[in-house]
Amino acid sequence: MHLTNFNMKNILTLITITFILTSCGSGDNKSVEDVIDSRNLESIRIKKTELVSQQNLIKQEIKKLDILIAELDDNAKIPLITTFKLESVCGLIPHIFYTNRKA
Repeated sequence: MHLTNFNMKNILTLITITFILTSCGSGDNKSVEDVIDSRNLESIRIKKTELVSQQNLIKQEIKKLDILIAELDDNAKIPLITTFKLESVCGLIPHIFYTNRKA
């Protein structure tokens, strides 16, 4: 599960565009509380869009870190299922008994 060059280019482009848009903003970097107090629907929607964009970027960064951790961490490669062979006792399979009785 590696990030391909295509995906990396898209991520870098998205990060760059977001950085440019946020840095070229009106300089009106209001906190969430300020936007809520303004009761202006348009400002609230703009702030929500900014926060969602930041959240998506953070999720992508976390995903990249998770992928790298999975590749480097030997403990993460422990199998979830363990199998072992049971030997029959006196020719019988343990816990399984077949009968030919009819009801």
